[in-house]
Amino acid sequence: MIKNDIVSRLKEFGLNNYEAKLWISLLSRGIAGASELSEIANVPRSRAYDVLESLEKKGFIMIKVGKPIKYMPISPANVLENLKKKLKSEHKEQLDQISNYKDSNVFEELNLLHDNGIDSSDFSDMSASLKGQNNLNNHIELCLKKAKDYIYLMTTDIGLKRKYDKFFDVFKKLKSRGVKINICAPLDGIDKSILTKLSTVANLKNIQKPISRFIVVDGTELTFMLNDDNKIKAKFDTGIWVNTPFFSNGLSKMFETVFDKN
Repeated sequence: MIKNDIVSRLKEFGLNNYEAKLWISLLSRGIAGASELSEIANVPRSRAYDVLESLEKKGFIMIKVGKPIKYMPISPANVLENLKKKLKSEHKEQLDQISNYKDSNVFEELNLLHDNGIDSSDFSDMSASLKGQNNLNNHIELCLKKAKDYIYLMTTDIGLKRKYDKFFDVFKKLKSRGVKINICAPLDGIDKSILTKLSTVANLKNIQKPISRFIVVDGTELTFMLNDDNKIKAKFDTGIWVNTPFFSNGLSKMFETVFDKN
């Protein structure tokens, strides 16, 4: 009998219900014809040939030479390897297409529209909320890459570990561009190897308990988190981004007071 949970999981391989059932049936038989497989898999015989042809094109089975036509399964291990190669190839093509957009006229026009829209916006409109650490990290990375002068970062111990994992390469590039990076966080529980690497790209200040979690970029853009990340799940973490020199400069002054304190 074909287990429904296995059929369902094979959808992750890109197979529909009939394809999954016929492939499982063929795996169990080794070599078989369409009629036998349709009976085992409970797939209409009128559909079996088309579905088997689809499986052959997708690289899950082979057609045995000779008459009557019979089919042989490709092993699951080889199927996985072929799928990985296919996904890598498709992923590379998609990345190349996206990269090519940067040099296109359409991309220039989109950038122009964005810049004009931002320039004509009121500062009170330049704010947004972000939910979930993945969204927050993606947004923070974009803000970091725009830095020209300095970055002030205050975070928790687990927040610092996360920033190290996500942004260390970004920090290195910023350091090479002359951007000053100051970080306030509880350092006592951080692995020494992490602190050693971070100290090559940033100035670190050990504080027992952060007064907040935020990042200021060049005294203009500020992203601050609303929750203690020791007490909230990653998908519920929430942050606010604002683009206002008045607020950002005020928080920068507060950060400098904490950072310069002995």
